[in-house]
This record gives sequence, C-alpha cells and structure tokens, in this order.
Amino acid sequence: MRSKNNTRRVSVLGRVGVAAGVGAVILAAAAYFTGLVGDHPKLAGEPASANVEYKAGLSDTVELSEKQATAIKVEPAGEHLFPIKKGAVGNVDYNEGMEVLVFTNYQGPIIELFANIGDDVKKGQALFTIDSPDLSQAESTLIAADGVLRLTAQVLNHQKALFAAKAAAQKDLEQAISDQQTAEGVLRAARNATQLFGKTEAEIDRIIVQRKVDSTLVVKSPITGRVTARTAAPGLFVQPGKLPAPYTVADLSKATAVPFAAVVWEGDGTMTVWVTNDRRQFVKRIVEIGLRQDGYDQILKGLNPGELIATKGAVFLSKMLAANSD
Repeated sequence: MRSKNNTRRVSVLGRVGVAAGVGAVILAAAAYFTGLVGDHPKLAGEPASANVEYKAGLSDTVELSEKQATAIKVEPAGEHLFPIKKGAVGNVDYNEGMEVLVFTNYQGPIIELFANIGDDVKKGQALFTIDSPDLSQAESTLIAADGVLRLTAQVLNHQKALFAAKAAAQKDLEQAISDQQTAEGVLRAARNATQLFGKTEAEIDRIIVQRKVDSTLVVKSPITGRVTARTAAPGLFVQPGKLPAPYTVADLSKATAVPFAAVVWEGDGTMTVWVTNDRRQFVKRIVEIGLRQDGYDQILKGLNPGELIATKGAVFLSKMLAANSD
C-alpha cells in the first residue's frame, strides 16, 4: 500500500543475501522474461513484443508503483537506418560485421566499373566487368561441343539409313549411337561449365546459335548495401581472393534502434536497457550496441524491434536497483 505522505516506494523482487568470506556466491532465481511478465495484458495500440529468449534473474527486476511509473517514458524499440558517415580525410566508417569483400571468381583485367564509393547497390547489381580468358575458353569449348554433337547426330542418322537398307553392319550403328551419346554428355558438361560464369540458359543458347565468344564477365554485388571501398580501376588485373578486394559493400539494412537515453552504461562496462510488458515491472537486459548516430544506438544483440523499453528514466531504474541491492 502507498504511504500517507505519498513518498515513492520501490520494491525489488528476489533480493538475495551475500554470504561473507572469499568465494561467496550470489544465488538468484532464474526465469524467462516472458514468464515474469507474460500474464500482464497488453495496452491498446501497443505493438506485440518480439519473442526473444532471455533468462533474467529476479534480482534484475524492478517493480514500480503506479505513481512512480508515470515518471518513466516507455516506447517500443524501433528500426533505424544507420548510414555511413564519410569524412574528407580518413577511412569510411561502417560496421565491420556487415561488410562483404567482393572478388571476382576468375582472373582477368577489369574492363568497366559501374559503382563508386558511397553508391547504394542492390543484390545482383553489376559492379564491374573483366575480360576473362577462362570464360572465353569455356565458351569456345561449348561451341565446339555443340559442333561435335551436330556431326555425330548426322552420322547416326546416316548409319540408321544404311542399316535399314542392309548396307551397314550392326556394330557401325551401335558405334554411331555411342558417339552421339558421348557428344551429348560433353555438351551438357560444357553448358554447366559456362553456367559457372553466371551465364543463363538463354545466354548459353545465344552463344551456341551465334557461335560467337564473349569473354566479358560481369561481377555482381552479393548483397544489398552501400559501397564503402573501391580499389578497382580499368585495366587492373584482378584474381580470385587476392587482396585488396576490388569492392567492399556494407549491409546497411534497417537495424534495431533505441534512443541514446534508453541505454545505460553500467559500472562493470556492460550496456543495458530496461524491458517491460506492463509498464510497471521492468527487467534489466544486457545488450550489445553498434553504431551511434542521429540520437540512436544500433542494437546488435539482446533486443528486437517491438519490445517495450524505458526510454526516459532508464538510468533512474538502474540507480534504484543498485540502491536496493546494497
């Protein structure tokens, strides 16, 4: 019950004693956060909390009175785009855990470039082309294999006609059939080898029909993101996996974000937020942050969009927990 002088009261659940002496162990009852607050009804218009598996001790929980709760601002964790900040001097700053080094799978000199540093690119978008002797050889083999198949097909038809007229031996017909089957297998292998260079079935058919080799190999972005580095230049000879990579693309998709005020920097070096489901009971959650931009912290681990957190008064909650734990 609230006292008559309306002083604020905080009850901390599950405080445990600390045994004296070296090697004392803090005993805390563990429970899933959803188990702690899952029975509370959600407020109208509130987004559904994300289902994050997280074990929190009762000693990490603070329960507020109705009056105390009015001093805490609660908002759902949202999503925010964390763009790269580019300076006039120095390296481009980005989250290294989201970068992709883009290499060519085959060696050759670069012919043309299609993206610059700072450009946003989509997955599958062309970044550069190279003049690939390996592709040229694969296409030449493809055209030759198709020619051999055509020849063996003509020989087989001729042997069938001769055999039907009793002008050819059985073994000659069987040999023609075997040659034709071998040629089919060689052509299939040649088509598969050409596909490894990113050529589609339609493009392979066009190469066969036109009987024309095109050694231009297109290197595409493997992800949607932003170009953060480029060492590629026309005429530069590039090889698979050889540093520096011609391009570096960083994934800048929207990430879980919370206002600066929601993250508490604890004395032990950890960073925490206070999660709630009913705006009265708050559980301290350890999180990992990434970029800090435009008033928001990027949350890499520990929180999902939609979970309700204290955005104003988070530090106050940590202080109350510490004071009641002494």
